[in-house]
Amino acid sequence: MSNASHPKNWARSILLALLQPLFNLHEVYFFSLQMGPTAADLANIKANITDLAPATEDMAYAAAQMAHLDLILTGGT
Repeated sequence: MSNASHPKNWARSILLALLQPLFNLHEVYFFSLQMGPTAADLANIKANITDLAPATEDMAYAAAQMAHLDLILTGGT
């Protein structure tokens, strides 16, 4: 979860819009586990991203979801 009040958030997070070229790839499926206030950023992206966060009850469940993915893109935190 991103923390916008962190003094170095600019260095720890990536704007979702910067990933837009990836979302244009064909036959690639994207899933989001982003929680908290920045999860609303999905509404501003023109991409077919399945939001898994509403079904994510805790970190163990998130880990189980990630285990089924081929690749995970994340900020450096």
